[in-house]
Amino acid sequence: MKTFLRLIAIVLLACSIQSYGQKQGNIWYFGQFAGIDFNTDPPTALTGKMSTTEGCATIADVNGNLLFYSDGTSVWDKSHTIMSNGLDLGGHSSSTQSAVVIGKPGNPNIYIIFTISILRTGDGLKYSEVDMTLNGGLGNVNTVKNVDIVKSTCEKITVIQHKNERDFWVVTQLYGATENKFQTYLFTKNGISSTPVVTNLGDKIFGNSIHSIGYLKGSSDGKKLVSANTNKGTVELFDFNNATGEISNLVTLTGYTDDKPYGVEFSPNNKLLYVSETSRRANVYQYDITSGNKTTIASSRVTVGSFSNFLGALQLAPNKKIYLAIYNISSLAVIEQPNNKGIACSFKKDGMNLAGPKSFLGLPTFHNAIVEPVPDLKITGLCFDDLTEFELTSNVAFNSVKWDFGDPASTSNSSVAHKPSHKFTDSGWFHITTIVTYPTLKDTIQDSVYIYKLPKLELGNDTSLCTGETLFLKLDKPDLDFTWQDNSTLDNFSVISSGLYWVEYSAYECSNSDSILVDFYESPEVSLGNDTFMCEGEEFILLTESKNAKTFKWQDNSTLDQLKVSSGGTYIVTAFNTACEASDTIEIKEYKVPKLELGKDTALCIGDTLKLQIDPLGNPVLWNDGSTSSSIVARGAGIYKVTVKADLCSVSDSITIIENRSPDFDLSKDTILCIGKTKILEATCLGGIYFWNDGSTDSILEVSQPGTYWVSATNNCDSKSDTVTIKEVDCTCYLKMANAFTPNHDNLNETFSPTYISCQFREYHFQVYSLWGEQLFSSRNQFDKWDGTYKGKIAQNGTYVYVLNYIDQDGIQKSLKGTVTLLR
Repeated sequence: MKTFLRLIAIVLLACSIQSYGQKQGNIWYFGQFAGIDFNTDPPTALTGKMSTTEGCATIADVNGNLLFYSDGTSVWDKSHTIMSNGLDLGGHSSSTQSAVVIGKPGNPNIYIIFTISILRTGDGLKYSEVDMTLNGGLGNVNTVKNVDIVKSTCEKITVIQHKNERDFWVVTQLYGATENKFQTYLFTKNGISSTPVVTNLGDKIFGNSIHSIGYLKGSSDGKKLVSANTNKGTVELFDFNNATGEISNLVTLTGYTDDKPYGVEFSPNNKLLYVSETSRRANVYQYDITSGNKTTIASSRVTVGSFSNFLGALQLAPNKKIYLAIYNISSLAVIEQPNNKGIACSFKKDGMNLAGPKSFLGLPTFHNAIVEPVPDLKITGLCFDDLTEFELTSNVAFNSVKWDFGDPASTSNSSVAHKPSHKFTDSGWFHITTIVTYPTLKDTIQDSVYIYKLPKLELGNDTSLCTGETLFLKLDKPDLDFTWQDNSTLDNFSVISSGLYWVEYSAYECSNSDSILVDFYESPEVSLGNDTFMCEGEEFILLTESKNAKTFKWQDNSTLDQLKVSSGGTYIVTAFNTACEASDTIEIKEYKVPKLELGKDTALCIGDTLKLQIDPLGNPVLWNDGSTSSSIVARGAGIYKVTVKADLCSVSDSITIIENRSPDFDLSKDTILCIGKTKILEATCLGGIYFWNDGSTDSILEVSQPGTYWVSATNNCDSKSDTVTIKEVDCTCYLKMANAFTPNHDNLNETFSPTYISCQFREYHFQVYSLWGEQLFSSRNQFDKWDGTYKGKIAQNGTYVYVLNYIDQDGIQKSLKGTVTLLR
């Protein structure tokens, strides 16, 4: 069985608490006198002077201090007073996106208000200038007011920062039966271009003026554009080239309640899209747009909030949360974690209390970069037991980074690497905190990551089956997706042939797999032969004839390929190979035969006889001497055998009779016993009964003490006794070697050999060598001696080496070495 785990990468972007960059979007005014100050944490509810049903715009300075706000027709300064020349701008408070404000490139004192009126006025897209050097720094609308850009537009406008991060693209959508145009105008320090970038793509917006409403938004990275077409029932998602102003790659999303999508917004990481509906049964939807594929995006839709009220704009705030306008309610809904998929985005219906003033349908429209994009946090390897890898990229160079993986059970819960990796100790949610240090400030990024843990499914051990059988593989986990080796996707598979079968199962962003090797084998064949018979008391071997069999099992659980049978009955053997089995049965009929018992072998004394008698139960009898009677008389030694035939069987018995003689043994003469040794006394008598003077009854007696010992032996013929006396002596072996001898024929000290007293040798080897190692004498007889010659010649005077190796009477091996001097 093989198991492996495949990694599936997922990309998440973080949610920032403290944004990097300017704070021009930190003050909002909208709805019925409502406002929010994002310079505090949590944000603070404000009260303004503007009441607008839909469109509005607000701008603050780089420190987050209010400059002015507008509903597209009027402009209020930071003292909440209408600016001089600040009335009758070209927008409308009931236009979806009546206004948006940007600072003029190259001039920090001039702000441009782009306005869009409601469709029926035909005013289209205009712009006006606010000069903040006027009115003591409170600002006034100067003479550049209501300058026409293009007529007959939908109520849509968005401003996207140019790739050079200095200039801007102003995007709107035209209205009319012959128009499906988006027009994009470049705005630089020299003003707005007169020649737009025109893109013919998407729905034609015409007919009822309500078709022209719905928000148009650019992603914070400037790479995406989205338009909600209320009453057309579509949301159109595009790619946007922030270097050229070109729009491309349309993806159309449908399926909205009453065909009324209205608000749209991108998550801070630009990977998720949120859409709100303006209907009495309104929902908020989330899409994963990372694939760029229409089918994949549409199938990723998740409903994150539902209301029985009209919903309005969605707007990303400086705190990286998304706020939702709810019609005629004194609060805003909030998406707390908009980078997280599904319900993990943490949608709060009453997320922001407005402290009295009410929300309608609009929230301030900003250019796409008013909320600085957070560094891009890419996380891959989200399966339990994987190594999860993190990568942080930022448009702004940072000095250092510190990670906290939210995994206190780990021994390595933090890192300062730019691209760290971490192995999480469990599955579930983990909250990642990343502190990025820039040259002038720190940015804290927080994100939640879910580590998935798939159940471990097993197809089982590799197995074997018989030809014709089926192995049914079943994985009962309806929440998983399955892919088998043949690309089938059911949760079961039927195996009918040999091979390697595998299944890959997946859920969420993880997958796992298992495999099983299946072999099919031909069934074995086995035969015990035809039914047969046996005679009572008989034994024989049942042999198997088999093919393709490896092992066997009989009814008595024995496992040989044969069985010893000693009685009739039914016998069954099962033959096995790797996966299959086959059985055979044999019936054995047992025939009864007479029980012949001539008795045990025995002995007769010379001249005695023994009558041998059987009961043949009326069956023919034959003795080995030719007799046919039921009894005979045995006279003397021999083998006596009788055979009786009964039905198909015959039975025999025999008895061996030997002649038994009177006891005849001798304990030997009186003897000695070496101190510390033992001696065996033996009395042999065929069929005898023994009794020693110490009470023992064996035929032999081991003695270890001196004394007088006697034994009486009796058999069925006669009895006999004998006595022996044993004296104890010292038998210690004393062995020594002379250091010289004189073979000069004076009959004194003529030979050289070991001298010993009371020594018994089991083995003995005595050798003599010259000083040069030449052997001169060797004998294994303890009585042989060296006479000082070698090969019949007289050895010279001098020193010679002797070696004595022996095993003593106790079986101990010993050795004795030394030198001897030969003198003549």
